[in-house]
Amino acid sequence: MLNASMFRLKVKTFLVALSFSVFLLGVLAGRSVGRVRAGGAPGCRGGAPTWSPKSRHIEARSHISLSSKLQAVAINDELILVISNKNLIGNDNMLDSWVRVVQAASIKNYMVAALDDETALYSNAHGYNNFRFKAEQLADKTTSNHGASSQKFNIIAHIINLGYSVLLSDIDVVWLRDPFHGYIFRDVDVESMSDGYDFDTALGHITGQDTPSDGWSRFSQSWTIYSLNSGLFYLRASEKTHHLMNIIHTHLASNKDWDQSIFNKFVQQPLSNHVNTKQLAVTLRIMDLYQFSNSKTLFSLTRHNPALLARKPVCVHVNYHSTKRERFKAIYEYYNGLDNKTFLSMPNADL
Repeated sequence: MLNASMFRLKVKTFLVALSFSVFLLGVLAGRSVGRVRAGGAPGCRGGAPTWSPKSRHIEARSHISLSSKLQAVAINDELILVISNKNLIGNDNMLDSWVRVVQAASIKNYMVAALDDETALYSNAHGYNNFRFKAEQLADKTTSNHGASSQKFNIIAHIINLGYSVLLSDIDVVWLRDPFHGYIFRDVDVESMSDGYDFDTALGHITGQDTPSDGWSRFSQSWTIYSLNSGLFYLRASEKTHHLMNIIHTHLASNKDWDQSIFNKFVQQPLSNHVNTKQLAVTLRIMDLYQFSNSKTLFSLTRHNPALLARKPVCVHVNYHSTKRERFKAIYEYYNGLDNKTFLSMPNADL
């Protein structure tokens, strides 16, 4: 028979071995999950590293219904988000048009951020993925396009803090392909459409300046680039992009500025000891200007180049024209083979 000391030693040895086995299984399981998560979404370019903020469980408890909605809508922790209020569900119903083209492009992971009860009720009645967000008190208190657009940064901050990456879309974006299947790179913090209409304006170019009064140093150079468009950008969920949305929202809460100007300021302005922005420097990619096209590029350049015209873009943002509904419809019908004449007969610009 075993004496008491020998029995205690064997029990202790067994418990140590059991603890080590449990620990080893945990490590192997963690590595397996890590491999699945690090690979990114199917069809994505590069890896899509996930972000699990420390506050995610706290955020989820305080936004239980939002968390549930995102779990139901998002695919691979990504979604397209559009901001809408009751002004967009009237006679000139852009919300219906936007959802229809999204659904026609087989994009399932979309969500309407409803800023009022009317929009939420309308979306529910029509079966649109939506969530009712409380509109924040900002310096621009109007319900105009700019006033409503400024609400998006706080909304996106909440979504990112729950660990979801967001592709923000204005309501005048015509979606023709699923952007998540091979067109989003996911290798930087911000991927944004440009207001530039060709490579020089979208990606930047060197411009010279001549100041004769400076004598020997009269010649200098600068880098000129068109603005990023704050109505079409992808944010990879991270601490940096969460912070970026928060500082833009904080600025707009007390300053009646155009949200696109402030978006560009905080994304593109270099860090400096002389500029106290309290920001984390984000990395930036300009989206392909023919795949994520603005309407000036499409009507003034693409349309007159047979090789470019033959390529179906991922989307077109009707941001350079006032006849939004007419051009929205013409673009969609042309690229889906429903009407080949209207789109080609439209003038380059609205006068």
